[in-house]
Amino acid sequence: MAKKVLPLIFIVAIISGYLYYGKLRQESEIIEYKYRLTFNGTKAYLHVRGQCEIGPRPPGTIEHEKCIRYIVNVIKSYGLTYHLENFTFSDPEAGPISMVNIIVSLGSGDKILYVGAHYDTRPRADMEQSFENRGKPILGANDGASGVAVLLELIRIFKDRDLKMEVRFIFFDGEDWGIILDHYFIGSRYHVKHLPSNEKKKIIGLILLDMVGDKDLQIYMEGFSYRHARDLVELIWNTAKELNYTQYFVPRVKYTIYDDHYPFIQEGIPGVDIIDFDYPYWHTLNDTPDKVSPKSLEIVGRVVEAVILKISEDRGDFTYV
Repeated sequence: MAKKVLPLIFIVAIISGYLYYGKLRQESEIIEYKYRLTFNGTKAYLHVRGQCEIGPRPPGTIEHEKCIRYIVNVIKSYGLTYHLENFTFSDPEAGPISMVNIIVSLGSGDKILYVGAHYDTRPRADMEQSFENRGKPILGANDGASGVAVLLELIRIFKDRDLKMEVRFIFFDGEDWGIILDHYFIGSRYHVKHLPSNEKKKIIGLILLDMVGDKDLQIYMEGFSYRHARDLVELIWNTAKELNYTQYFVPRVKYTIYDDHYPFIQEGIPGVDIIDFDYPYWHTLNDTPDKVSPKSLEIVGRVVEAVILKISEDRGDFTYV
């Protein structure tokens, strides 16, 4: 009899597992149908390639200017208007560097939700093993282009949808410029410092996308985000769970990272950094488009798409957390 019990237990376990994962798949299909999620990872990936075909894009270069034109031309092709927030950063060694944040606003209402990414790329590959390569600029397929690609696709799918709040998409400049901490996050520092106080009171928070295209996607909760924007963090990761993406959005804190969300947090505005920091090509010359996955872009894009729709549905109130 003992020999027959083990196969029976094994069969029961298989059936239970099948029913459990079938239930998860059914729940994810329900939320996708409810919100009519349409984010397309293949279309987003084309924007990764489009940016990388320009070359490395650090501020102060012709390639940086070409990247601005690329983003602006895509926005114009959607029939939308945009705002260029021009400013100058004074670098102690390089001197004055012209920078610009690119802003697109959709929807209207009493609340503002920011969704952002940086479009500049690192001017030095400081994580390269060989010393002679460390001074070369990186291509930034994941660290730069992936977040921009997701933003551009989000703008495309939301341009004709009814949003009961303002969603402010912002492409930050100068995130990856510096060597010391004060010379990073230049665009986000500038933007949040120059926000009128009456606007700051309307801001729900910032959802930041950085390094979201890794083929081996594992996005953990980030420390500053969890400490200062827990409601928004839990909404994002719970939404990922509803979409059956728990293996990609891991519901625990692993890293605490200074990024473009940090200046917002310093100003008392909740900021969440969606970032896959376990990326072996970070700040190296191997951060190239072949390391980026359309599937990963789609997973992240669909989670953010659903979160925007949830917040819009409640007109910016967190009654669903």
